[in-house]
Amino acid sequence: AFKGFYMLSESGGEMLGEALTHADACMNSLEEIFIEKQSSESVVSLLKGLCRGAGRLPALESLRCPPIDSQGAECLHALVNGAKIPALRDLKWVGMGGVESLT
Repeated sequence: AFKGFYMLSESGGEMLGEALTHADACMNSLEEIFIEKQSSESVVSLLKGLCRGAGRLPALESLRCPPIDSQGAECLHALVNGAKIPALRDLKWVGMGGVESLT
């Protein structure tokens, strides 16, 4: 599992997403991404970076992050429909009120 502990900037989120799905990155076993205490903009940037990378996250089953806007939802939709994260089964929003399951 990958857990983010530091505040990501929008550009940092995008770079992290691109790194996770870089063609030379071996992330085939990554099953969970848990990002808390980040801005919605940073999470959307991370999703954009995941979309932009040439690789896939075939084992990613769980994504927990702060709620995203419609632009982030479009990125998430593209990731799922484009088979970049085909195993995603558990999507939860993490916020001040705890965790809300969307699956």
